[in-house]
Amino acid sequence: MKLLVQVLVQRNPVTLKPLSTFDKAYLQYRDALLLKTPGVTKPFLADNFFKRGSLLQTKWLALHAGIPHSSPSSPSPSSSSADDELAGVMQTIEATDAVMAERNADLKSLDRRLSDPVFLTIKSKNLNAWSLPGLMAPLPESELLHEAAKRGLEETCGQNMELWNVGQVPIGHISNEKEKTFIMKQLILSGQVELNTKIASDHAWLTKEEMSTHFDKGYFESIKDLI
Repeated sequence: MKLLVQVLVQRNPVTLKPLSTFDKAYLQYRDALLLKTPGVTKPFLADNFFKRGSLLQTKWLALHAGIPHSSPSSPSPSSSSADDELAGVMQTIEATDAVMAERNADLKSLDRRLSDPVFLTIKSKNLNAWSLPGLMAPLPESELLHEAAKRGLEETCGQNMELWNVGQVPIGHISNEKEKTFIMKQLILSGQVELNTKIASDHAWLTKEEMSTHFDKGYFESIKDLI
């Protein structure tokens, strides 16, 4: 039986999950109340956090001296200025959403789907199918699994990635009558894929849900619990 090694290379989430439509509507409603209703916002009492007359209090007061806020001791902004501010915030959110949508469409970008974990996948030239990267040849008897995983990943995807091994033992394996494939796990910290076009024709950073549509059904079913 042949022994093979594949690597589950994961980029952890970078940002929080995007707000739902309900969340955005609630926050917009809350901000509208804070901006338009006098006395809703309680004044921030700097004396509770800074020693009176201290250098830190002086710096904080100087920094916030020109920032308007609604409080019983200060008038609230006019309705028109509040509406303009809210409109500006919504335009910024819409512009950011448009940029992120364009970035998410690029499957080769490590900066896509920042609120989700994404995983490195390749399309093998020999098999013409998507899979995890790894060692394409049988594992030599004298080579350890984590060493073979590192070598196979470098041969397929280059050396321009800073990776961290999640242990030196496999997180699982898949097997059939002819071969057994051990799955090692690594986290990417920085860098980019430099694909060896002699081994693979394409690569992509995919979420688990996207893997289910790119991978062969039987292959995905065998590794989905490891992701």
